Amino acid sequence: MFKIDDNPTFTHTVEIDVPADGGSERQSLKATFRVLPASELAEFDTSRNEGQKDFLRAVIVKLDDIVGGDDKPLPYNDKLRDHLLDLFYVRIPLMNAYSRAMVIGRVGN
Repeated sequence: MFKIDDNPTFTHTVEIDVPADGGSERQSLKATFRVLPASELAEFDTSRNEGQKDFLRAVIVKLDDIVGGDDKPLPYNDKLRDHLLDLFYVRIPLMNAYSRAMVIGRVGN
């Protein structure tokens, strides 16, 4: 049986290699994404930085498990999202997580 969801979303843990002295430090956050129809995906030019950010603004519902420098949880809002999307080392893993989920979904169906 195939169930139709009018507003499908999914949550994945996204691993991020944060630049650090001498290499990087693996950290993670939880991202809840909205599934966009293929017809809407065609609107985004993800070969450009701004196109990548626009795409992620459209698919991200919320981001969790994020703390500030004082280790206190940061509430999700558009300002936090946009700050993270401006960091290349965060933006690319978010895009990859969404893409992998969509490919696995296609392969499984």
